[in-house]
Amino acid sequence: MIVLPGHIHPLLVHLTIGILLMELFLQWLEGRPKYPAIKPAVHVVMLCGSVTAVASCITGYLLSLSENYGARLVNWQM
Repeated sequence: MIVLPGHIHPLLVHLTIGILLMELFLQWLEGRPKYPAIKPAVHVVMLCGSVTAVASCITGYLLSLSENYGARLVNWQM
């Protein structure tokens, strides 16, 4: 089975959502006096979320170019 770059789009979309939710949780923890050392981790997690979001956009575009989906569905999804 050949896995094209566009086929990992759903994985990247949900990975991005999970990373950004983790970032929100870390920001919440950062405001607590018991966890001041978390601040650098928040920036690293935000960077990872940004990278996966860009990769998700690129793979979504590649998936839209494939002939596997109808134009109406792709336009609705975009």
